[in-house]
Amino acid sequence: MSCWVAPTVAAELWGCTVESIWSAIREGRLVTRIENGWTFIDAMPDASASAQLPRAMCPPTFSAVSQAELAALSAPFQLPEEDTKTEDAFAMLDDSSMAGDWREVRSRTATLRRPPASAHAA
Repeated sequence: MSCWVAPTVAAELWGCTVESIWSAIREGRLVTRIENGWTFIDAMPDASASAQLPRAMCPPTFSAVSQAELAALSAPFQLPEEDTKTEDAFAMLDDSSMAGDWREVRSRTATLRRPPASAHAA
């Protein structure tokens, strides 16, 4: 199976200079293709399609979502009760309060930031 890479990646894979890759391309010693103005090199021209791992050996690329996880993801988001201070601060910020010096606005909005959950555990 083909493995198409950029010339710089091929040089890194094969441990040679990019210039040697370009000279091999000019001499026709490498299989290349051009897509949308980009040159690609077949880094594995001798590999057959059967060179892939058997399906049983391939790691999973996704995990199924359980019904409980789906229900939790579909539920409407609600702020915890202790965040009433944050809600009040958001209510105080309207469009008119954003006018003026950006430093002042930044200091006011900084008070709305909550630390990460790991900071609460410490």
